[in-house]
Amino acid sequence: GQRGVSPNTVEAYERDVRQLLVFLTRHHGRPARMADLADLPQADIRGFLASRKTDGAGARTLARGLAGVRSFIRFLERDGQASSASVRTARTPRLPRRLPRPLSPADAVTVTDEAGAMATQPWISARNVAVLTLLYGCGLRISEALGLPGDSLTDSSARLLESSPPLSIV
Repeated sequence: GQRGVSPNTVEAYERDVRQLLVFLTRHHGRPARMADLADLPQADIRGFLASRKTDGAGARTLARGLAGVRSFIRFLERDGQASSASVRTARTPRLPRRLPRPLSPADAVTVTDEAGAMATQPWISARNVAVLTLLYGCGLRISEALGLPGDSLTDSSARLLESSPPLSIV
């Protein structure tokens, strides 16, 4: 095994290579050979990824699988047994963009406290804490928070900002 690589990574790469060998065996109608890996055609890589996708693998799984295959082929190349040209140029599946995850209440308090503590002047500290509290408490984007007029909270005892629809700051 390689030093500095987690057992989970080794296990995942082993699974990726095994899946590639099973694909090549089915694709060629005979057991996969070293020659099949030595100069793996781009079409075989695309076919492998397509078959994994057909089996239900998502974009992230496909990208990780391709990384495992690349790693194995590069290992063979260092040993003089393969060329990694085709796997180097293989296109990784497009990954869906992930939505930002909300902070937990405890993390929100920590971030707000740290932003307040980092300020060099009391008014900057108060502003930073107020803006972060507003962002977290109302789920606002920064552009929405900065677009609020100064008189949005007209009553200091109010628990809602005046807007359509009302934004709760509770």
